Amino acid sequence: MKNIRRRRRRRRGRRKRRRRWRRRRRRRRRRRRRRRRRRRRRRRRRRRRRRRRRKRRRRRRRRRRRRRRRRRRRRRRRRRRRRRRRRRRRRRRRRRRRRRRRRRRRRRRRRRRRRRRRRRRRRRRRRRRRRRKRRRRRRRRRRRRRRRRRRRRRRRRRRRKRRRRRRRRRRRRRRRRRRRRRRRRRRRRRRRRRRRRRKRRRRRRRRGRRRRRRRRRRRRRRRRRRRRRRKRRRRGRRRRRRRRRRRRRRRRRRRRRRRRRRRRRRRRRRRRRRRRRRRRSRRRRRRRRRRRRRRRWRRRRRRRRRRRRRRRRRRRI
Repeated sequence: MKNIRRRRRRRRGRRKRRRRWRRRRRRRRRRRRRRRRRRRRRRRRRRRRRRRRRKRRRRRRRRRRRRRRRRRRRRRRRRRRRRRRRRRRRRRRRRRRRRRRRRRRRRRRRRRRRRRRRRRRRRRRRRRRRRRKRRRRRRRRRRRRRRRRRRRRRRRRRRRKRRRRRRRRRRRRRRRRRRRRRRRRRRRRRRRRRRRRRKRRRRRRRRGRRRRRRRRRRRRRRRRRRRRRRKRRRRGRRRRRRRRRRRRRRRRRRRRRRRRRRRRRRRRRRRRRRRRRRRRSRRRRRRRRRRRRRRRWRRRRRRRRRRRRRRRRRRRI
């Protein structure tokens, strides 16, 4: 209804211009046709996604048949039984297109249901470990609460760690006091896991070796901010290699600056101006070096004032 009121206001004030708006509206209709083409492109993108999903189906079936028949035939039955339980959950959610692909696989697995009833008790424990990672993204808790309510409480604590990434200092102190009354020994180990969440969930046997590395992080607080960005993108093995490379690069830069100051004491003032202009634009460096050679006396007075400003920046680094 807001669009109808705006059109009435334009027609009331300017009656002579009604013809002009009609001519312009015809031209705008052509532009709208171009916008419809853009919408068609979005529909094409959806079709491409469907084709990609179909190719994945063919590749997965070929690879699984070769590896399972030659090496391990017993594990084939275990993996297929786990997928049948997931299909029951996806039948209720008909909004997703992935369910249709999995329904075709159900027809082939119905013939082997007699063997699954005998081995369900031994394989339920293994399914719980692999479903923990998938529950975080898909959140399917309503159907599993009836059988496994005790293990869900542990998973809820892991979801709270994700909220602590933004405010780690304030929320850790408040929750530690409440958990110390119930379990004091287990909470101390969980505090260290909050810093490295992904590594310790997979490797729980190497807890003592990682305690020494935590002390190094407390000494250098500036590097903690950079590590938070890397935890989300890349995982623990690559963090160690990058720390070593950064230390080498910073040491090489400091040695080169000291050698230049000892050899060229008169030219120090020229290089200080170049360092400030590198941050703004790199193309203007070469053009201003030629002009500095001509005007040496006028710029020496300004260089003395800039020496004091650079000393403050060295302390911050």
